[in-house]
Amino acid sequence: MLDASLLAGKRIAVSVSDSPDLEALGLGSQHLHQTMAEIAQYLFASGAHLIYGGDLRTNGFTSILFELAARYHNGSEETRVMFTNYLPWATHVGKSSDELLTIQEEVRPYGKLILLSVDGKEISIDKRKILSDEKPSSDVWAACLTAMRTVATDAADARVLLGGSVSGFLGAMPGIAEETLINLQKKKPTYILGGFGGCAGDIVETIASPRQRSKRAWTGRKNFKAVKVKDLRNGLSPKQNEHMSTSSFLEVIIPYLLSGLGSKLNGGQ
Repeated sequence: MLDASLLAGKRIAVSVSDSPDLEALGLGSQHLHQTMAEIAQYLFASGAHLIYGGDLRTNGFTSILFELAARYHNGSEETRVMFTNYLPWATHVGKSSDELLTIQEEVRPYGKLILLSVDGKEISIDKRKILSDEKPSSDVWAACLTAMRTVATDAADARVLLGGSVSGFLGAMPGIAEETLINLQKKKPTYILGGFGGCAGDIVETIASPRQRSKRAWTGRKNFKAVKVKDLRNGLSPKQNEHMSTSSFLEVIIPYLLSGLGSKLNGGQ
């Protein structure tokens, strides 16, 4: 039986976006989204608070988190706020204050919506009303996303990542890559699920075989050549990391993930 206190009070950041490799792996976007939804359910059931950033798309992961949290609340006596969604300036600047208020109210009481300024400072919707709504440039987009990813990492105890596009990104590098690097720089436990390919898959491959010439180059990938498995600081052995990070099966991923998080965040090395 799952221990509901395993991750009580712990804050886990989650990073997920579609992978360009799903079709080649015999998978679809629904598999990736379902996997992260299942992971979120296990983390919720273990007492964790989830942290996510930057998604206001219809049927995006914010919507999925809200639905999962609402379902969990309705099926139990749970009253806690279960997730926090950080919105970078460049994401919410295109929304009206009324739209943001509606989203904020919809998320309550299960989740919390935090609006950020360009430099990552929390701002109120009232303050948002009087700030510029000028369309952000590519440089502003990159600055906003880096600030949001840094703020979210500072607020979290660990991060779980999977999927990720490696082209068409708006930040300094692919989002999954930047979030991984910030997490590593801050020496927080990092769980990379590369079994769905994409940026996470490339990172796993680079860490496992840093001297292998990449068949797919993208901005920032070379930064992972010096990363070793021990740098993940996730409570799992190299072999356990290999099993978890190369699988697309929940029955493999979940036990390793919960074991690593439980051990590392509860006093393990």
